[in-house]
Amino acid sequence: MKKVKGLMKRWYMLRDFFGISSKNYNYKNNYTKNDISLSGEGKSLSKFIKNLDSVDGSSVSPDCIVSEVENLVSIGSYSFVVNGCILQGEAPNSIFIGNNVRIAFGTTIWTTNHNYEGEALPFDAGVIVKPVVIEDNVWIGAKSIILPGVKIGEGAIVGMGAVVVKDVPPLAIVGGNPAKVLKYRDKEKYERLKREEKFSYKIDYAKERTIIYKKKPE
Repeated sequence: MKKVKGLMKRWYMLRDFFGISSKNYNYKNNYTKNDISLSGEGKSLSKFIKNLDSVDGSSVSPDCIVSEVENLVSIGSYSFVVNGCILQGEAPNSIFIGNNVRIAFGTTIWTTNHNYEGEALPFDAGVIVKPVVIEDNVWIGAKSIILPGVKIGEGAIVGMGAVVVKDVPPLAIVGGNPAKVLKYRDKEKYERLKREEKFSYKIDYAKERTIIYKKKPE
């Protein structure tokens, strides 16, 4: 029960921070949750993720929050954006997600910032847009934050909770705040798996899932 109360407390804090009203979880700043618009207009996610209905095997979780900007996101085949993610932007074509990408729980992708160099304090009415690009075969760990203008290279891995403030090289494994390169994937193995088309969406997890201990429990 204490754990549930703690989770609810964190939810209320996030709700207040992002401006989510407690009444029907309506989002005050025109965000959409699945097929029910949080601004009450009943718009479908496919309007904001321009090719969601036409690509093979891709999905965006029903409880993701997506800015109501037409064609905000472009998504490739067999890519998955799971529970609780936020895809934010104020201009079309702001978020590019490649093929066979995994974006885990609670990840935030942000593509805009206020103009603090304008003629008002702390910032003026200008909105600075910097698109985010996520290339093929990228895995983004839970609760990561991807900031405006970042490009995540092919095959890269972003560790859980990382704050990505600059480009991530292909095959790099990054973590921390700000995210730094920890190591790289094995390039030869990566290229072999790619040539042989051994992609995770082809795995039958019910039959093939195995537990691999890197550190055995005491």
